[in-house]
Amino acid sequence: MIACLSIPYFAAAVERRADSNLHQQPLAIGGQPWEARPVYAFSQEVARQGVRIGMSLRLVQVLSPHSHFMPAAETRYSKVSGEVIDLLLDFSPLIEPQEWWHPFKEKKPLTIPARFLPARYCLDLEGLPQREALPFVKEIGRALRRETQFSAAIGLATNKLTAEVAATVCRTDHTLPVQTGQDAQFLASRPLKFLPIERDIARRLRLLGIYTLGQLANL
Repeated sequence: MIACLSIPYFAAAVERRADSNLHQQPLAIGGQPWEARPVYAFSQEVARQGVRIGMSLRLVQVLSPHSHFMPAAETRYSKVSGEVIDLLLDFSPLIEPQEWWHPFKEKKPLTIPARFLPARYCLDLEGLPQREALPFVKEIGRALRRETQFSAAIGLATNKLTAEVAATVCRTDHTLPVQTGQDAQFLASRPLKFLPIERDIARRLRLLGIYTLGQLANL
């Protein structure tokens, strides 16, 4: 089984853990609105105002004028992610971290999971059957909250892609297991943007009437 833990808006969560005064404030991270640069990261409240990855800090202020603007502390975010990994190593030595809280440097097609600027961690639970894996990953979630103060959405499935999609559509502090053998059914209606497909290829697929993972699999 594969468990995928996703901590959405990770940079904002790190800043709020460091300063409790920021808990009720919408956060725009990366500098001040007069600086000519893209926003580094933001909180969920700012995303709800229409702010998206790649927007300038000036535009962020227009869309979310009540945001608290602050500089990015990338070294600290990486250090805290390492703290999470150290905790997860107590549960599995097979961990793949996916640091999407600042995706610009990746130069990859933007997927739906990346929109939530998460820190994600895929754990290979090897041959652990699902009936045993489910309470196990719930304990991982509780340990994460207790030791780091972060809440994660957890997807559990027999393969990595399904687990990642499940973690994306799941609410934080919850676990979404996909039953063995139900991967295709679970993924069928999900949009292609769950895959890192180049824009031109995505455009060609749309011309063929292919919009979902199920339609792509049938092709």
